[in-house]
Amino acid sequence: MTKVSVIIPYYKGPSYLEECVQSIENQNLPGLEVLLVDDRGGDDVPESVLEKAFIRHIVLEEEIGEEGFAAGEGPDAVPPGGEGEPSPFGAAAARNTGVRYAGGEYLYFIDADDYLWEDALARLVGLAEEKNADVVTGNRCFSWFRPVSFTIESARDDTELTGIVRLHGGELASFLSTRFTVQHLLVRRTFYDGLGLAFDVHNRYYPDIFVAAGIFSGKAADIWADGSSRYVCRFHNDPIHLPSLSQEKAKRRPFDFIRSYEAASRLLAEEAGGNGADGNEAASALNGQLIRFIAEHFPDSLNGEETRRFTKALRHIPKPDWRRIKKEFGFLQAMEMNCLCRGNGKAAKLFAKLAFAWRKKQGILGTPIQHRRIIDALVFQKMKVLPNTVLFESFLGKSYSDSPKYIFEYLNETYPGRYKCIWAYAEKKRKIPFPAKQVKRLGLRYFYYMARCQYVVYNGRQPTFYKKRKDSIFLETWHGTPLKKLVFDMDDVTSASPLYKEDVYYQTRAWDYLVAPNEFSEKIFRRAFSYEGNILKTGYPRNDILYHPHKEELALEIKKELGLPVDKKVILYAPTWRDDEFYGPGMYKFSLKMDLGRMREELGSEYVVILRTHYFIADALDLSGYEGFAYNQSKYDDVARLYLISDVLITDYSSVFFDFANLRRPMLFFTYDLEKYRSILRGFYIDVEKELPGPMLFDTEEIIDAIHNLRMIQRNYEERYNQFYEKYCAWEDGYAAERVVDAVFRFGNTEMEKD
Repeated sequence: MTKVSVIIPYYKGPSYLEECVQSIENQNLPGLEVLLVDDRGGDDVPESVLEKAFIRHIVLEEEIGEEGFAAGEGPDAVPPGGEGEPSPFGAAAARNTGVRYAGGEYLYFIDADDYLWEDALARLVGLAEEKNADVVTGNRCFSWFRPVSFTIESARDDTELTGIVRLHGGELASFLSTRFTVQHLLVRRTFYDGLGLAFDVHNRYYPDIFVAAGIFSGKAADIWADGSSRYVCRFHNDPIHLPSLSQEKAKRRPFDFIRSYEAASRLLAEEAGGNGADGNEAASALNGQLIRFIAEHFPDSLNGEETRRFTKALRHIPKPDWRRIKKEFGFLQAMEMNCLCRGNGKAAKLFAKLAFAWRKKQGILGTPIQHRRIIDALVFQKMKVLPNTVLFESFLGKSYSDSPKYIFEYLNETYPGRYKCIWAYAEKKRKIPFPAKQVKRLGLRYFYYMARCQYVVYNGRQPTFYKKRKDSIFLETWHGTPLKKLVFDMDDVTSASPLYKEDVYYQTRAWDYLVAPNEFSEKIFRRAFSYEGNILKTGYPRNDILYHPHKEELALEIKKELGLPVDKKVILYAPTWRDDEFYGPGMYKFSLKMDLGRMREELGSEYVVILRTHYFIADALDLSGYEGFAYNQSKYDDVARLYLISDVLITDYSSVFFDFANLRRPMLFFTYDLEKYRSILRGFYIDVEKELPGPMLFDTEEIIDAIHNLRMIQRNYEERYNQFYEKYCAWEDGYAAERVVDAVFRFGNTEMEKD
């Protein structure tokens, strides 16, 4: 006998669906059926889902009748009134179809991009049986993370249910204030059928408010909740290619909301015996949803007809709690809604504009960066672009290094005096070998030159507020051959910036040129950045130094510069950061897993160790007690100069080994958290077991043993190393900077110079 029928409307996002279905299977609940109602014809439903015995796959298109609706779901089955064409597709039609096919004693609704935590559904079934309840529910929380990386601490609940509680009176009102939805509701089938309701197929964005109103209207004998049962609403971290409904930008969203509100309000009024919604907890919560929606959308997104309908709805709210509204939204927005209640739309718009201006005032004048952005928009962006001026930035202004450095030096050596150069710095000015103005990153002069320089050269992402001028040229050099998956190739984003994909998409629209170090990277950059601009197949200018004709003499100079013993070999340890270990955006934690004491004991007579952490890492390494053996060079500007003095490289998942391979020196890979990194945090572009030109090591003893046996390792990995070099270093020859400059920079009298 089927106990629970789980209904999943599905449109797109196969990886989300897989994890949703897996979370349901993990409930280990007997008598379970899942009705997967497919809005796409089954083309992208994963086989791993279809092969499960409890899945019933229903293709919505095959259910469409002559009238253009899923069987049994014609226009008469939706709430009366309202405009708009009913759709035979969408979440409403899918849920209605799922209900029609459901054979369980209970119905349960879940969206295909969400998932259940641990025994969430099993707890609801147990509670329904124990209390003989018509409706049971639990907490709903929000997360950016996949189930495998989700933690309760990383999520936020939209309700504060604790323990087992009966929802009635104030408890019900509090619950419904944020939850007018059928998500995470377990409803007895006989009770649902008795309501005689259906999801609104006219409504794309808010199709279930009407049904939720019916469920919570007071007909249910008992409504119970279990605070330990959690449903996870998963935010989409790719709103560009795979937005959720809540992330779609659509003009019809206000229309859909007011349509749902009006129908639900009428239903609740009827249940109150025709005496309006006064005293009805569900109606009170619904009115709160209306107020919240207006506060977020009025007046900019509402046309005249929508405004009139929202005004009419507000005027019918009995006794609005203005004190509470003022506390939640502020005085100006409370006055805005008060005017709407009185039918004074003009005054409401005036208060709405004042509220907007007040919010902007607080933001603009409250922080220096906002102040500079206004000056940029009003002044700098209106000034002419300066010809032959170049703004350089490397690693967020933290160093004078990488490809921007070598492009800068080539320009000045080859075309002295032709270009006026500006370097951005984050903390302190650098000693630079050619004339250049240095400006504080994010300072006022930084904004000035970002807006006015003809050329902008970065090796990472520019600030999100950067505005590309049509007369400027943006050269993006990037900063490595990718091992870890990038941007749109990542299934999940576990970093401090959950909207990383959206940010990168809009940032890459400003790039005129993107430098690729090899054919492998060129293909990945196209896809991972969703980039259709010019890619320069030149190799990295930053690696030109590795082909310096006198690199041995240069290496000796660098050793002396750093105060290293010239008679000892150098081990360079250069790890990357971990996406899920952070203090905030661009500030990552680091814990040294290498036992420096053991290494000094075994290797100190022949070697010294240089530690070089990623520029995102905020933690300072404490090397006290290891003086003369371990040297922290994380702040040293140019890692390529450290490559030159290093006899062996130890790294993990950092792209440094692709560059170091140009020297054909031995490399070791300290991959102590390999499985976590590969399966949860990022994933790799290459098969590390088959392609890495050196052994993967998992503790300090293995590192020590490998260094003692470097010659044997070099022999064992010689063929793989040669293949690696041919694949990833073939474009490098010491002339990348020349090729980049020839491709990007204009020479002679340009049209801009004539102006």
